Amino acid sequence: IRMKKINSILVCLDLSSFDKALTNFTIYLENHLDADARITLFHNIRYDFLGSQMKLSEGQIRTLKEKIKGEIHDQCKPLFKNKNIDFDLIIDDDNSTVKSILKARDACEADLILMGKKRDDEGAGIVPQKLLSMDRKRTPVLLVRQGKPPKIDNFVAAVDLTPVTAKVVDATGDLAKQFGGTPTCLYVYQIPITYFPYIESSNEELKAEIKENSTNKFRSFIKENEDLKLVNWNLELRKGTNIARSIVEYLEESDSDLLVIARVGKPNLLGIRVGGVTRRLLGIPLPVPLLII
Repeated sequence: IRMKKINSILVCLDLSSFDKALTNFTIYLENHLDADARITLFHNIRYDFLGSQMKLSEGQIRTLKEKIKGEIHDQCKPLFKNKNIDFDLIIDDDNSTVKSILKARDACEADLILMGKKRDDEGAGIVPQKLLSMDRKRTPVLLVRQGKPPKIDNFVAAVDLTPVTAKVVDATGDLAKQFGGTPTCLYVYQIPITYFPYIESSNEELKAEIKENSTNKFRSFIKENEDLKLVNWNLELRKGTNIARSIVEYLEESDSDLLVIARVGKPNLLGIRVGGVTRRLLGIPLPVPLLII
């Protein structure tokens, strides 16, 4: 999945103060992508707050939809008009927000879904996790933070040097060409403590060997893709017992603007099995937006 193929962006709004961060990030992306992307602003109305004893009439539902559509339009039009950006609106009413998002994704043929990383103290919340699990098309999802101006100059790709690394490197390489800068691929390696007594090499020798092997493997990913030879890369190696925590620590120490990671899992009857590290990163605070491909 490559960033340069993004022709349509679905922006999920919830009528909160977070919508401003999402719309600002949308404008930033639109101004930096290779070609103008179709922008669709989306909101889903859920009626479960009414309880089982109360239902709205069809007329009340139509009125509510029109009022919400008008409010989003009035709030966003000045922002987008100032940047000469057109947008469409989809207002749905489905008690399954995830199904509603996927339906809107199909309607506008979105190549990227923008959502808010709403629960910054605890994680991304349940909707993004369900979306990643239910979306068999695996549309990239970008979780945007609140409180920081949109900027993508320095981005980090979390890799594990398995075949899925190629997808993450591809997407990050495309970002580098469009936004500039030198991307960093971060590989956190682990040595189970159980095996320490059986390893004869010293700690420094082991580190050197892991670094050499990892670097060679990473270079092979770059060589396999002709386009990526145009991009300069940094490879950062970290040793850690908790991969997700090690990634967060690196992001906090470095001047990073975005983290790119794969969802990894294989499809089954229940959906997509999201990888363990990705799932953990969804559940903890991050200092940067998170792009999941």
